[in-house]
Amino acid sequence: MSIYRINFSIRQLLSSINKLPIEHKIALGGLLVGLFTLIVDTAFNTINVFNPSSPSSTTTDISEKFQKYEDTEYGINLKYPPNWKKKERADIWGKQVIFVPQPKNDSDTSTENVSVTIEVEVLQQLQTLDEYTELYVKDTIKPQEVKDFQKNKYELSTSDAYKIVFTKADEPSKSTKNLRILTIQNNKAYIISYTAEPDKYSKYLETAKKIIDSFNE
Repeated sequence: MSIYRINFSIRQLLSSINKLPIEHKIALGGLLVGLFTLIVDTAFNTINVFNPSSPSSTTTDISEKFQKYEDTEYGINLKYPPNWKKKERADIWGKQVIFVPQPKNDSDTSTENVSVTIEVEVLQQLQTLDEYTELYVKDTIKPQEVKDFQKNKYELSTSDAYKIVFTKADEPSKSTKNLRILTIQNNKAYIISYTAEPDKYSKYLETAKKIIDSFNE
């Protein structure tokens, strides 16, 4: 259809509308407004459905699904995934809690040697974080057994900390990569460790960091 014919048809329609009684014009105007609104709403909803970045789309942070672990005696409060299992043990020196991901089935080995552990040591004398970290590294990490050793400051939500990263050869043909966070609160030393085989380390690192960063937040 040519533009001339379209313009002619529009002029005829407007001429016919002008001949209508006033009450019919008002009713027709309301109908056209409602029709226009329906068209706009339909177009907007179609954009939202086909545009994943639309503000109406929502995402759920995996950490929102974490469950809470708390021990008021030792000052532990953190969150961990519901598909991870916890193990606890305590003695006169402190407490240890281990969180391990559960395999999907009996043949699943992807979670072997993967864990996040929190150890609590009740200090027998006052120590600064720098003093405790220096002694800890000296007593527990032997240079000849590790490689790629790094030590840096780290910020937990409630206290200063140190982050230690290294790879350790547990056996001649087997090694683990370790991330350890050391902090002191209320005369207790906390060591939060993430351990995994080198080829699994990156896979669980994000989850491990969320567990660590939820500590006493």
